[in-house]
Amino acid sequence: MPLRVLSYMVNIWTEEVKSLPGPVRLTPIIPVVVAQDNKVWKTSTKFHDLFRLPPEKWEEVRSFMPDFHFRLLQLVELPFESIEGTPDGKLALRALKAQAVGELLGDPVWEPSLMRVVSCEVLDYLIRYVWNQDVDKEGFCLRLKELPRKDLNPETMTLAQKIREEGREEGREEGMRQAVWSLLEIRFETFPEGLWEELTHISDMKRLESLHRHAIRCASLDEFAAAL
Repeated sequence: MPLRVLSYMVNIWTEEVKSLPGPVRLTPIIPVVVAQDNKVWKTSTKFHDLFRLPPEKWEEVRSFMPDFHFRLLQLVELPFESIEGTPDGKLALRALKAQAVGELLGDPVWEPSLMRVVSCEVLDYLIRYVWNQDVDKEGFCLRLKELPRKDLNPETMTLAQKIREEGREEGREEGMRQAVWSLLEIRFETFPEGLWEELTHISDMKRLESLHRHAIRCASLDEFAAAL
């Protein structure tokens, strides 16, 4: 990590030199690494720890070598309520921490007092970010309904409405799959795992309704499987 940080700093300074005419005074950089992992890092934050040198030897070459250390901010060590910053910054860091520990739908992320003051842009990012994660979609739709905001931009409103509609549609599809599964299990006292996997790949509601009718009429599981 110290080597990666150094490369980022050098890239920034290189671009700065390219963009400015004449003699350049470089802008100082204070490097901060935000760790999102759900476990504490054991890495050193000091660049000189990358070298295989005893301390006394490092002192001999120090003046010839770059050296620095970076600030390491480990979100897993911070309670949600202790994360400081602007409302947008707090929400962003809380979401990153929550994603790593499986709490994206938790109260710290959706705290009403925070939701009332974050920008529409960041709220839009949050909605898209959470929707693309492996979260309980019904729980997510409930969070959207509870948003204490009336001033969302049109794009965010449209996105939220689309997600709610998709959530309802997914719920209907899952309910129909379960109905087909229950019906066949009752009729034939078994339901092979392979059939369920095939059924989960079907998302068209009309197709699922047709399979439900076929589950009522078919004479065997083989006949039903042939219709999949």
